[in-house]
Amino acid sequence: MRIALVSLSGSPTLEPGGQHSGFANAYVAGLAPALNATGHDVTVLTLAVDAPVMSLPKATGFSRQRSYEIVELPASGTPSGGPLADAVRQQVPAIAAEIAGSLRARHADVIVTVSWPAALAVAAATRDSELAAIPVVSVFDGSNQAARPDSSGPDSAGLGRLRQALAAAATTAVATSTSAATRLVGPGLARSAVPVVPAGIDTATFDRSGPSATTRNLPRVVTAGRLPDGMAMDGLLRIISRIPAVELVVCGGPEPAELSTDAEVRRLMAAAETLGIAKRVTFSGRLPRSRLAEVFRSAELYVDLSGSDSFGMSAVEAMACGTPVLGFDVGGLTDTVVDGVTGRLLPVGDMTAAMRVLASLHNDPFALQAMGHAAADRASARYPWRRVAEELNDVLTSAFGQSVPGPELADIHA
Repeated sequence: MRIALVSLSGSPTLEPGGQHSGFANAYVAGLAPALNATGHDVTVLTLAVDAPVMSLPKATGFSRQRSYEIVELPASGTPSGGPLADAVRQQVPAIAAEIAGSLRARHADVIVTVSWPAALAVAAATRDSELAAIPVVSVFDGSNQAARPDSSGPDSAGLGRLRQALAAAATTAVATSTSAATRLVGPGLARSAVPVVPAGIDTATFDRSGPSATTRNLPRVVTAGRLPDGMAMDGLLRIISRIPAVELVVCGGPEPAELSTDAEVRRLMAAAETLGIAKRVTFSGRLPRSRLAEVFRSAELYVDLSGSDSFGMSAVEAMACGTPVLGFDVGGLTDTVVDGVTGRLLPVGDMTAAMRVLASLHNDPFALQAMGHAAADRASARYPWRRVAEELNDVLTSAFGQSVPGPELADIHA
């Protein structure tokens, strides 16, 4: 099939794990070549990284041998500011016109959208009767969803309803986790109609057989992300302060050269100093993927206390390196971590339980070792991009055979 893979929240030309990257660009960078390897002709439609709506620098020192085509869409006008997703929403008509032109030129058999901005733009692009017959498979992560029902995040401002409408408008809506699938259920879409196909990881880079980073001769706890949520990091620092002889490595955030000037890193470093653990805490900044794998292998435990409803790709990468995961029972972690087998899952927000369990695991190296082996086995078997592409291929084949035009865009905005 000729597949148009549309992502407006992140370009695969940006290095995964970079400050300006996120789930969408890592997902597309992994999925596109995997789908191509199954025999499909894949074209990625994404915003040019130097378009006004993106306002992001091109990646430096990043190259990838690609077996698929990337079409960078220009965006006219300058957004009024704010999150990238909001900027994309402001530019829907212009972006939709570019997408429609690309779909016609490439005679796409099926469209795959990644995250809601792409789904919204494609809904506008395919109002044309010529394009309305192309089946649309929309993939939704939980990244823009509030993990807690009482949260005042963007979901409470109507984003959740928009996502539900876009999911119902697609030929098939796919969720990357059970939690994300449940949140898509709404008028016109039953839970049974939403297949769960997880994201994948690069199992050639993230495995347990490679080298490990050097440590301070202390057991190591690691966490990762663009920069973990501030409140979660504050809580993790307090936990580390109460467990002697453990070091914490925080991966992600700005480039290493920018750490000393980054306001959030400086705040967290000051908090570590106040707690008396500054010598046991390291902020690495963004690391190359191979280097990140080395850090994961050197750790006895990966910790994610963000409470995020996202898939949690970094946690799965750590598992693949033989590192068990401690996190809250929410989002993708609910699916990826088998409690008591590949790590531990705790009630969302329960920092007291997190401290108790982390201390218990720290004092039980045999349990950590057993969990680490189980984590690596699960990650390498369940989450290679090849397997994800095979599962999504079944969804695409089904959608291609049952395309039914969804509701009008006006209905989605209503």
